[in-house]
Amino acid sequence: MNKWTMNLVSVLALLSLVGCGDDASSKQKKGSDNNSTNNSTNNVDNNSADMGGDADSDAGCQPSEEICDGLDNDCDDEIDEDLGENTCGMGICASLGAACENGQAGECIPGTPNPVELCDNGLDDDCDGETDEGCACVTGATKGCYSGAPGTSGVGVCADGTQTCEDSQWGPCTGDTIPSAETCDDLDNDCDGATDNGNPGGGAVCNTGLQGICQVGTLTCQEGGLECVQNLMPSAEICDGLDNDCDAATADGASDPLVGIACDGPDSDTCLEGAQACNAGVIACSDNTGDSVEICDGIDNNCDGSIDEGLDRDTNPVCATTFTDLGSVAGDGGNTFATITGYSEGWFRVLITEENDLTLSYLSANIVLNSAAGTNFDLLVYCESCGGTLAGSSTSASSPDNVKVRRNDSFGADDDFYVYFQVQHVSSSVCANWTLTATGNIVVAAETCP
Repeated sequence: MNKWTMNLVSVLALLSLVGCGDDASSKQKKGSDNNSTNNSTNNVDNNSADMGGDADSDAGCQPSEEICDGLDNDCDDEIDEDLGENTCGMGICASLGAACENGQAGECIPGTPNPVELCDNGLDDDCDGETDEGCACVTGATKGCYSGAPGTSGVGVCADGTQTCEDSQWGPCTGDTIPSAETCDDLDNDCDGATDNGNPGGGAVCNTGLQGICQVGTLTCQEGGLECVQNLMPSAEICDGLDNDCDAATADGASDPLVGIACDGPDSDTCLEGAQACNAGVIACSDNTGDSVEICDGIDNNCDGSIDEGLDRDTNPVCATTFTDLGSVAGDGGNTFATITGYSEGWFRVLITEENDLTLSYLSANIVLNSAAGTNFDLLVYCESCGGTLAGSSTSASSPDNVKVRRNDSFGADDDFYVYFQVQHVSSSVCANWTLTATGNIVVAAETCP
């Protein structure tokens, strides 16, 4: 076998090794990519639930610079975003890897080097930082070279350099520009075909100079420079203690749909006697009225859907402890009266007074009970006490009920006397008030209270 044949065999063997190396590298990279994809998918799925939970408490999120911890530090509903890439390896082994994966520092895996340096291809095949080392050349000859990852030369800022032959050996590759970490300069520094991708230099919390919720922003790489971009846009002014429309002159809650709605306060009734108002970031009802109590008037006073409920007509009062004093009326002069209204049974009294004890006459009064339509109450009148002489009674089914009382005058003596009246419930189809009136100094034919 001659010298040229031996050299050809050696080259073919080396090419065979290169092919195997490339295949293994490709498979490793493919496996790494698949793992990265799977991890990314799992990360999105797992964090989607977290982000869903955070959506209910956005108002409590305090933005800070995004760091690699699996959390949404800057409150933008994204996790560990825009943290850049890692670079590793030299020559054809150069590689890029995510700076953060699943809340932990990402791993950059360099490619697989060729066992030997190939000659005259201008690449660092064995990934030792030198190009075509050990290859024979003509002193003074030059050629293009590139020490970055294959396929990146001519992309972005990446470009070939020049290699010069010195003492029949190729010298170092100089002047080439290889991929580097992306910076915010409107250039493709990592030579991946995209400019300023990954928001280089951005991610920190910043102040936009605006008001309200528009004040907090995130440093963002835009058109080759870092700008503070607000995280939230103006929105309707709801009652939450925040300046939602980014205008401090607008009152908190000015556009809240709950403000102004009729409401009930802390009382026991259900009447809507107030209106919802925004107070210190909280919706509150302005109703501070007391309980609305059901009374006998045909109206739902306590707003519970029932009318005149819980009102007992048959109270069976005991006169000695429950009578109501109506005062006095003149029994022998003038035209005085006392009156009261009610809806249930009761005991009442009035004093019949003598205005002139030097004139022989009599003291008198007329007791009249008017029952409202749909009700029937009876009237019983007693002299001096609850159990005294029955001066008269009226138990007719019609209204009014009427009883007259009289006491004859004793010359020179004080003839004042009490009369007690009992209002008794008979029947009713509605809840309505009766009216009781005692009028003094009327004509009565015969004495009823001796």
